[in-house]
Amino acid sequence: MNRHSGINKKGRYPPNFGTYLGLLGGILATIGDGLATVGVAIDLEQSQLDDVNNAQQSQSQNEEFINMKKQLKALENEVRLLKETNPK
Repeated sequence: MNRHSGINKKGRYPPNFGTYLGLLGGILATIGDGLATVGVAIDLEQSQLDDVNNAQQSQSQNEEFINMKKQLKALENEVRLLKETNPK
């Protein structure tokens, strides 16, 4: 006769432990996915801000370049006038 027959065996883990552990894992995975989504949204927003800043900087550089061209043209005209009024 089996000496363990009629004895109620208890497992190593409490009842439904695997179910609860699986539920906890699912919750943590969902939270992780949510955090990843927020991270991507923040990265996209930062990328858009960088694009706007680069466009503004490019516009500013173009305006400075145009002003420098105007100043150079004015200096060329002054040099030409000086040469005309003071021939050698």
